[in-house]
Amino acid sequence: MPTTIKDKVKKIIADTIFDINAVVFCLTIGIAVFLTIASVAIAKYQIVMFDVDQTQMSTLFTTTAQIVGGLYGLTLTAYVFFVDKFRDSQRMMKRYMMQQIRFCQICSQGGYQFYVD
Repeated sequence: MPTTIKDKVKKIIADTIFDINAVVFCLTIGIAVFLTIASVAIAKYQIVMFDVDQTQMSTLFTTTAQIVGGLYGLTLTAYVFFVDKFRDSQRMMKRYMMQQIRFCQICSQGGYQFYVD
């Protein structure tokens, strides 16, 4: 069976495509390492990126604190909603499983008879 160049190219591409999770993980680690090295260099050589006075600095700190507090509150709110939905789905699943067990018990006791042709 002759293989065409198109089939060979498809095979090579399929063999060389990376798993997307591995690519995202490696990119995340690479960015984290780069930012760490950059922040160490900035701290060592005392590079001033922004020239701010005391009022501007306090404004930046309070704004950052408000953002962090808001994200924390949103996270807690989402957690509360998801926990309730998870409990409800667990109850429904447990109820469904109990119905299936009861059905199997009835069938095994001879309550229902199935005929197979």
